[in-house]
Amino acid sequence: RADDGYHRHRHHLNMPALKRLPSEYVKHNIFSTFIEDRVGVLLRDFIGVDNIMFGSDYPHRESTWPNSRKVLAKVLKGVPEEEQEKIVYSNAARLYGFN
Repeated sequence: RADDGYHRHRHHLNMPALKRLPSEYVKHNIFSTFIEDRVGVLLRDFIGVDNIMFGSDYPHRESTWPNSRKVLAKVLKGVPEEEQEKIVYSNAARLYGFN
């Protein structure tokens, strides 16, 4: 939607030319977390699996702890192992510089 708005309105709104499309800035700068969101996981190809991270929200009341592994098994059912690893670990490690 942002890309479409940029293409349609940038000239008459005198918006500066961008080096990349708005969606590309989002892809490279925005990460999303979820606690229990099967629908979000099912949309991972649209959202971008490299920008999704699981969060247990411990120690808050909404937390999945101490059942985080059970929740993940349910939410990530059918998701390829490589993508599960990104969602559960490597995306956060990359974002926070733990690699």
